Amino acid sequence: LLGIESLPSPLKNKNNMRNFEDCSELQCNIIALCAIPQSLDEIAAATGISSFVVYEEIAFLLNNKYLKEDILGCFYAV
Repeated sequence: LLGIESLPSPLKNKNNMRNFEDCSELQCNIIALCAIPQSLDEIAAATGISSFVVYEEIAFLLNNKYLKEDILGCFYAV
């Protein structure tokens, strides 16, 4: 109506799609939860897994640039 075109979604663009083959099922679940910023405790509660185990998985995801941490200590998917 206003003549504004929507931008293409990065998920629809095959060139921008991430390869999750090196991620476990738990890691993929964490990435999905972090579509909106989540704290370590929120992720642990949502997955039902201890914070220690969740943080090990988050460390892997941070190292491989699947997640980033904001200034408040919340994690979000990149």
